[in-house]
Amino acid sequence: MKSPKVGICGWILAPLSSEHVLKTGFEEMLKAAELGFKGIELIVSTERQLKEFYTRDNIKKILEICETKGLTISQFVILSELIEGLASMDNTQKQNALKVFREGVNIATELNVKIVNTVSQWPKIEAPFWYVPIYIHPVQADFARSDFKLTIKLPDEVKTWDKYWENYVDSIGQCTDIAADAGLYFSLEVHPHSIVSTTDALLLLFKEVGSNKLGANMDTGWHFTKREYIPLSIYRLRDRLLNMHVRDSDGFLQYNLPPGMGILNWVEILRALKDIGYEGFMDFEFVAPGCEDFEDYLRRGKKYLEEMIEQIY
Repeated sequence: MKSPKVGICGWILAPLSSEHVLKTGFEEMLKAAELGFKGIELIVSTERQLKEFYTRDNIKKILEICETKGLTISQFVILSELIEGLASMDNTQKQNALKVFREGVNIATELNVKIVNTVSQWPKIEAPFWYVPIYIHPVQADFARSDFKLTIKLPDEVKTWDKYWENYVDSIGQCTDIAADAGLYFSLEVHPHSIVSTTDALLLLFKEVGSNKLGANMDTGWHFTKREYIPLSIYRLRDRLLNMHVRDSDGFLQYNLPPGMGILNWVEILRALKDIGYEGFMDFEFVAPGCEDFEDYLRRGKKYLEEMIEQIY
């Protein structure tokens, strides 16, 4: 059997600036190839980028870079917030989100990508920390709080959860059909506090949607925040595991480390992947704000993971 391939999420190589969104893709692809990665994930994160960056000419240029640099686009990502209407009980908002999803699928098809991805949406929740998925600790180092209780403001619609869940299952089912009609798979990723936030929730969703074109993008860091044992989650997802985002963790506050620099057991993770016959990508997705030599961390993590893959496979 083939071994997994090590790739990278293009956005972790991109500068965090609004001016960059209309050229994102080219520079990251060249940098990924320079660092020796075999694959890259591309993303659409704004409506302007959807309309103005992913043009026919730019898609042609992306495909040319892939061919000359030996890169594979492992999956095409639609930012969750761009299609947040999938979770809405308002039909107009929901239909608008489905329209954007369809446009993303069309781009993925033109890019010859086989998997389209998004993160499970969140209810309209509010928390003291600006990015709700990492609001998971009583004490967060980079913001001040006056209350040590974990507190998230919930919208009224989640108080009738069965109807809310049924509506979301319908949205994901329609997305799956759109992807399947285009010959693509749809991978959903879980984050803390999202509507689908655990392996159990994914398995329930798969059962209720009832299509083998729907699967999971496992982010090892996010699953670990829920205290899941990653090898067991791999066995449970099995053939529904379509792609992976890999990062390590210290198990306390830092869920954003390169592979090999935390407490995740990559030997056991890779053994589980081998047992289920996984041959997809393991794409790096970790950031290090303020890190003086981020590329060094990328190289070290890549070297470690590739050595582990060679050892197990």
